[in-house]
Formats: sequence, C-alpha cells, structure tokens
Amino acid sequence: MDEVITECRKRGATPVDVLAFEFKMGLFPAVLEEARGKGIDLTPKYIPAEVFDKRGVDKGQVVFHDISIVEATPRYDKKDKRTIQIELTDFWVYYTQSFRTRRDRNLELTTALHSYDRPGRYTVAVKVIDIFGNDTMTLVPVNVG
Repeated sequence: MDEVITECRKRGATPVDVLAFEFKMGLFPAVLEEARGKGIDLTPKYIPAEVFDKRGVDKGQVVFHDISIVEATPRYDKKDKRTIQIELTDFWVYYTQSFRTRRDRNLELTTALHSYDRPGRYTVAVKVIDIFGNDTMTLVPVNVG
C-alpha cells in the first residue's frame, strides 16, 4: 500500500479507489488514516465475484461494493472482573448515502453483559451486518479476571 500512496503523491492523485478481493481489516484503518494525513482520499472497494462472468461484465451489471470497517472495545465490569460487554466503538461505511429509520434514530452499540466461568484470555468475534447484507467482522482480545 505504501507504493500506492507514493505513486498518488507523485502524480497528484487525491481521490483513489482501491480495488481488492479482500482487505486486512485490522490494518486497513491505519492505512486509510496514513493516506489522509498525506492528502490522499482512499476509497476501498471489494471486487465482486461477478467480474468472472463475461455476460454480467458485458451488460454492465458488475458493481464494486464499498467496504465497511468495524472496531470494538471490551468494557470490563467494575464489580466482577470476569464480566464484560463489547462496545462497537467505530463503524465506517463508505456509502454515498446514510440510512436511518424515522422511528428509531439510535443504534445499540453495546452488547449484553457476559460473564466467563474462569479468568483468562479470550477472543470475542464481533460481526456487523449492514442493510445490504454486507458483513464486517473484527476479533477483540479480552483479559478477564
């Protein structure tokens, strides 16, 4: 990704679409911030499987989907060191519109409390699914007890 940023700076390109089949979600937010700090606006997009279907390509039916990135943080219970909640601390979507319902403008960003039987190191998987069915997942390491 450093080569992309260097090339963009050399050519004066500021908005740049980055196409890939997969992004390393744990590293990619830092890459986006680094690029922004250098004046480059990267927009990551997934390459859809439809690119391998010549008929779909010929008809213009291939859509490059915007990605989302999720960050989650463990919140430890002050009274019981083996009880935690996971809070969604950041969620980026790269859609050009935002979506909310009229009835409920809030999003619940914290899970229910969960207590572990034993102290130790655990990994919590957090998965967010947007209204289009695109899912994003992150793994949150926690130390309980």
